[in-house]
Formats: sequence, C-alpha cells, structure tokens
Amino acid sequence: MTDLLPANAAHWHLVTNHLPVVGSLAAALLLAWAWIKNTDDLKRTAAASLVLVALVSIPAFLTGEPSERHIQGLQGVSPRWMSNHEDLAEIALWVAIGVGAVALAALIVFRKHPVFPRWAIGALLLACLLICGLMLRTANHGGKIRHSEIRTYSTPAADPGDEH
Repeated sequence: MTDLLPANAAHWHLVTNHLPVVGSLAAALLLAWAWIKNTDDLKRTAAASLVLVALVSIPAFLTGEPSERHIQGLQGVSPRWMSNHEDLAEIALWVAIGVGAVALAALIVFRKHPVFPRWAIGALLLACLLICGLMLRTANHGGKIRHSEIRTYSTPAADPGDEH
C-alpha cells in the first residue's frame, strides 16, 4: 500500500506536474467544443475548467524547488535544463493563474446573465492555447533534466555538469 503514495519531493513533483499539462489540453478541447456548440452550460463548464487548471498549476510549481534539492547531483541530471525548466514553469504558472482569474471573473460577472457570451469563450480559448504551449514547453524542458536522450544540443553547448 505504501507504494501507492509518492515517496519524496521529486515523486510528488512528477505526480503533480502532469495535471496542468493534461488539464490545459482538456480545457482547450472543452472550450473549443463550447464555442462550437454554443450552449450556456457547456460554456460555463469550459470557463470553470480554466480555473481548475490554474489551481492544479500551483502544487506542480510548489513541488519543483523541493524536487530540485532532491535530485541535484544525481548522475545524468542537467543543471542547465533544470534552470530553463524553472524559468519556464514560473511563466506558465503566472499565465495560468492570470487566465484562471479572468475565467473566474467572467463566471462571476455573467452568473446572472441568461447567456454566457460566445466572444468570452473565444477569448478564453485563445488564452488557453497560450497556456497549452507554455505548459508543453515547460514539461519538455522538465523531461530534459534527467533524460539526456531527448536533449538537443543545437542550443548553447552542454554544461560540463550535464553528464557526470
């Protein structure tokens, strides 16, 4: 039974960091479907999904620093990719929180309106596509921290500490 629970900070980060990536993709699909179908309940649900993406982004980000301390110095861990991942994660977090706040504000402002505006769903969809791109790029850089097989070296030369 103890195997089912994450054992350390790095494990918690691996568990939580998939939520904003998959969540943002699911939210984009839901927003697109809401825009196409143009039904009020679906539009409100799609907007709420962006609030959820913002919320699940927080633990993914907060588990990053303790995870870094846990894996620093392990063979194959790249400090350069770790730094890139951390910078991208902060940007992705704040964009997700910002868009989630806008979605929550829209839900509050339009709560008593009989129709949730279609233009609002279109705007949220565009913002969600930005979140998707940021989350996917952040995840890709995160994978490169430990997985040298997916690293490309067309960027500046690898740090001497990249491969121990």
